[in-house]
Amino acid sequence: MRRSVAYCQWQQKWWLGQVNRREGVSPWLQEGLEAYAVEHAEIEQERAAKWSASWSAIRERGKFIHEFLSEERNNASIPVLSQLWVDVEMDENVEYDDEEEEEDF
Repeated sequence: MRRSVAYCQWQQKWWLGQVNRREGVSPWLQEGLEAYAVEHAEIEQERAAKWSASWSAIRERGKFIHEFLSEERNNASIPVLSQLWVDVEMDENVEYDDEEEEEDF
């Protein structure tokens, strides 16, 4: 997910870089192109923030486990951790083959 969030952040900057890319267009077209780019940049920013927030508990848990296992004296034992539940939103408009679904999940 870190890479997904980083991609959203990159995509946001890319969209903002598109604002004044076209030259020699009418003012009304330039305004529309700018609004389109800014809107998509905001969408990417919101997506990155949402994904960061929804995965923060898992990142913190992973960080704890990594630090724990990095200490040599702890390598032989793993602590019993409480169960961690994460909500995952599935796109209902995507159709999956049964074979693909079994492999991916």
